[in-house]
Amino acid sequence: MNQNIGVSPAQLLFGNAITLNRSVLVELPTHVKRDLSEWALDMVQAQYIALDAAATYQKSVDERNRTKRQREDPTEFSDGSLVLTKYHKTGFKTGPPNKLLTNLKGPFQVLEHEDNTYKLRELGSQKMETHHVTDLRPFYYDPDTTDPYEVSNSDRQLFTVKAITGHTGDPRMKSKMMFTVQWKGWEGHPHEFTQQPWKDVKDNVYLHQYLRDNGWAKHIPQKYQ
Repeated sequence: MNQNIGVSPAQLLFGNAITLNRSVLVELPTHVKRDLSEWALDMVQAQYIALDAAATYQKSVDERNRTKRQREDPTEFSDGSLVLTKYHKTGFKTGPPNKLLTNLKGPFQVLEHEDNTYKLRELGSQKMETHHVTDLRPFYYDPDTTDPYEVSNSDRQLFTVKAITGHTGDPRMKSKMMFTVQWKGWEGHPHEFTQQPWKDVKDNVYLHQYLRDNGWAKHIPQKYQ
C-alpha cells in the first residue's frame, strides 16, 4: 500500500481484478445487492481516480526534484570561474584512480565553453581538460583562508610552479632538456629551485611563457597554441 495515495501498485495496474472474493459468482447478501454492471463501472471509476491521484503525486515529486537539482547544480558556469570535476572514465572504471582520492578533482578554471562542453585548466598542474557540464560542480571557498592552488595540489602531493628561470640542452631535442623551476611557497628553502625534465613541465603555462620569451614558441605543444 502506498501511504501517499492509499492504494497498492497492483491496484493501479489491475484495479480490483486481482481480488477474487467479490461475490461475483456467489449471490450477495440482500442488504448489499446491486446490479453487476453498475458495480463494475464503479470499480473502473475508482481505478481512474486512483491513477489520477498517482499521476498527480508523481508529478509533484518530479517537480520538487527538478527544482532541487536546479538550485544545487547550476547548468552553466561563467568563464574564469572555479569548478570541481569528476574523473574521466577509464575503461569500465569510474571515479578516482585510487580510493585515497576524493570523488571530485580540482579546482579547475573555466577557460571557455560552447553549449555544454567546457574547456578547463587545472590550477596546480596547468593541464587542460574538456568536460561536459554534468561533470562539473561549483568550487566554494573562503579567499581569506583558502588558496585554490594549494587545494589543487594537496591531494596529489604536488607543488606549484612559480616560474621557469633557465634551461640546459637544445630545444631541437626537447626530451633531453632540463629546466630550472622555481617553486611557489619555497622561497629561501634549499629546494626552492630544482631541475626538471621536459616531460614534467611541458604542460605548464610558465614553461610556455618561457619558450615565448626566448623565441621558441613553435616548441609549445600544439594543443596549447
